[in-house]
Amino acid sequence: MIGGIIGIIMSILAYCTAAKKTPFFALPFFLLSIVAGAICLAAFVATISSATAIYYKNSVCHFRTGATRTGAELARQMNLNFVDKIMCSDTCPCENKYRNLWFDKYNEKIIGTLYQRTWAEKDNDKWVHMNFGKPDVVETVKETPQKADKLAPG
Repeated sequence: MIGGIIGIIMSILAYCTAAKKTPFFALPFFLLSIVAGAICLAAFVATISSATAIYYKNSVCHFRTGATRTGAELARQMNLNFVDKIMCSDTCPCENKYRNLWFDKYNEKIIGTLYQRTWAEKDNDKWVHMNFGKPDVVETVKETPQKADKLAPG
């Protein structure tokens, strides 16, 4: 309520300052702007204090949905359903150059347990086949005639 009233007063002072161009309106507008800025800065500092950030992180990550899952568990399940099942699958294959990074880190047991994925060809509807069939993207640099002239000897 108070913020709205101050906002209306500042708007009126801003209009009068622009319309009349006198210090009578400009000085109160300037001082009220400084006070409002200081209040916003104080609210910002209070909001980003480490204790507050930790409180909100804990509230989200350890919040129980229903009586079974925390917020972190719910986010992981959502990520598993909507991202991990599509990434590097037949729907959205990954480039070949990333296959070894995955293959070296995750064997069949780990990738199946963590991501419900498989290295084998798709043999059931439960797990998604890892697909690295997309050709590697090669970045090419196109030379403009001006660049070619600068690079030409002589």
